[in-house]
Amino acid sequence: MSHNQVQMERQAADWFLRLEEEPDNAHLREAFEAWLDGDDAHVQVWSRISGAGHELAAVPSDVWEQVAPQAPVQAVLSAPRRKRAGVSGGKMTGVRRMVSLVSALAACAAAVVIIPELSLNLQADHRTQAAQTQTVSLSDGSIVHMGPDSAVSMDVTDGHRQVRLLRGRAWFEVEPDASRPFEVRAGEVTTTVLGTAFEVYRQRNSVSVAVGHGRVKVEEGDVSYLLGAGQWVEAGNSAGIEGRKPTDQIGSWREGFLYIEDRPFSEVIEEIRPWYKGRIIVSGKGFEARRVTGFYDMRDPVAALQSLSQQGTGQMRQVTPWLIIISEK
Repeated sequence: MSHNQVQMERQAADWFLRLEEEPDNAHLREAFEAWLDGDDAHVQVWSRISGAGHELAAVPSDVWEQVAPQAPVQAVLSAPRRKRAGVSGGKMTGVRRMVSLVSALAACAAAVVIIPELSLNLQADHRTQAAQTQTVSLSDGSIVHMGPDSAVSMDVTDGHRQVRLLRGRAWFEVEPDASRPFEVRAGEVTTTVLGTAFEVYRQRNSVSVAVGHGRVKVEEGDVSYLLGAGQWVEAGNSAGIEGRKPTDQIGSWREGFLYIEDRPFSEVIEEIRPWYKGRIIVSGKGFEARRVTGFYDMRDPVAALQSLSQQGTGQMRQVTPWLIIISEK
C-alpha cells in the first residue's frame, strides 16, 4: 500500500468518526461531500472504510483485542477527540468501538509503511518485510535464503561463523570448513554444521530445524539431536518433537509453496501470516483442535487462506485490503 493510499485511508476513517459523532451537523456533511467529490479514489476508499466500520462493529471482543491494541488507537485520535469518543479508558462498545477500530486499523496500515521496528532493525544485518524474500551471500561462500518477515545478524570471520535468526525463517547452504563450524542460533536453540543445506524456523514458542541434505546437530541446553536428510525436529518447548518428510518439501517456501500434512489449523495460519501484507485474525476456540492437510501457494495468500478456512470448516472475510478475519461457521 502506497503512502498516498494510507493517507486516504486515514482521512476516510477520520470522516467516519466525525460523522458518527455529529450526524446532524449540516456543515460537516457538506465538507465531507466536498472531500468525497474531490477525487474518485476518495469514493472507493470511503466505500471500503465505511463498510469495514459497520462490519467490524459486530465482531467478537476477542477479535477487537487482537486487531486494535490501545497504542495505535491513542496514536490516531487527538486528545480532545479521544475524550469525546471515550477512548481514554475502559472497554469501548457500539459506535465508539467501531470508529476507533477503523482508525486503529488505518494506523496499523500506516505503521507497516512508515514506522520501522527499531529494536529489531538495530540488531539485524538483514531484514525482510511481509511477502518479501532475500538471498544473502556470505564471505565464506555460504548462502542464506531469508523468508518473509525475517531478520538475521551475521558474525562471519576468519575463525568464526555464526548467524543469529532473530525472527522468521531461513534456508542455509553452508560451504564445508572443518576448522570453522557453522552455527545458527535461534533463541536458546543452536544448530551446528560443517557443510549441508537446512532450514531453521523460529516460531512463537519453539524453533524447528529440517535438513535438506547432509547432517546437523541441534542443541537446546543439555538436549541434542542429530539430524540427517529428510529429518526435522521442533525444539524450544518442553519436549522435542521429531519426524521425517520428503526432502523436496523441506524449504519449499523458497518457491512460494507450502506443504502441510496433519498440522493444527493455528500453526498453518502462522505459516501463512508472513506472506500477507496485513492482519490475519482468527476468531473462535474451535479451530485450535482442528488439523488440516494441503498444498498452498504463498504467492497468493488470500486464496491460500480462503482454501484453508474452508478445509477447517470456517469462513474467511477480507474486510479491507489489510485485514482478514477467519471465524467459525
